[in-house]
Amino acid sequence: MNSKGKILIVDDDPDALDTMAAILETRDYLVLTATSGREAINKARAEKPDLIILDVIMPDPDGFETCKMIKEDGKIKDIPVILLTGLGIVGDMEKSFTAGANDFMLKPIDWDIFFSKIKKFIL
Repeated sequence: MNSKGKILIVDDDPDALDTMAAILETRDYLVLTATSGREAINKARAEKPDLIILDVIMPDPDGFETCKMIKEDGKIKDIPVILLTGLGIVGDMEKSFTAGANDFMLKPIDWDIFFSKIKKFIL
């Protein structure tokens, strides 16, 4: 079976990680997971995913800082990043784009919108 693309999901909540991975795998994406920003950067450098889906609310560093670190890393800066947040705080979208994110998504996830966002980055 050929995958549609390789997606790295980063979330410190194992249940959220497992749910998202299972749903993406049903759509034939190859899924990698990480539970911290530092692990995400290491995996991105080693695996070169087509897309990174990054939760904002994580311990040191948070998703904004991790996104910024990805975009400043010459080896992985071209990998698109979608930031996820469950907070919906005014300013999170602007903060996401300032950190270098390519897109932004609120939780709970609307899967139709989410898959249309993924398709913008993985053909």
